[in-house]
Amino acid sequence: MSAWITRSGVGPRAIALPERGPVACSFRTTMGALFCAVLMPLVAGCGDGPLDNVNPGSIEVVISSHGEMLDPNGYQVVIDGLLTRSVEINSSTVFGGLPPGIYSVHLTNVALNCIVIEENPVTVIVVSDKKTIGSFGVQCFATLGL
Repeated sequence: MSAWITRSGVGPRAIALPERGPVACSFRTTMGALFCAVLMPLVAGCGDGPLDNVNPGSIEVVISSHGEMLDPNGYQVVIDGLLTRSVEINSSTVFGGLPPGIYSVHLTNVALNCIVIEENPVTVIVVSDKKTIGSFGVQCFATLGL
């Protein structure tokens, strides 16, 4: 399956959509979120049943930490301010059983010598029976001690 996208100043280009498997929906811009909001129902397919019988999906949060003096305590992932889970550096975690919809994923408890180098929080869209991937990059810097 493929779709066409057009960006301001850039001609249309085709992108490939997975027939099955994870759906990457980590957005860095409002246009990215809008594009995915329109596109995800196409990837998920159309059902014949009522909306209340929609199967849940999941969000996999992937953390990539780089640099010096990486945070030994890891981080906290918070989804919509309600679901919280501790994660180690350079790891991932899956939040399953989520109803389809738009979610905010926030990486917190980042050490003072580290920064999240991408948008934080990110917006992801959960689709029925699919795994959506949200990712964060963390850069850590050496500190000068006395």
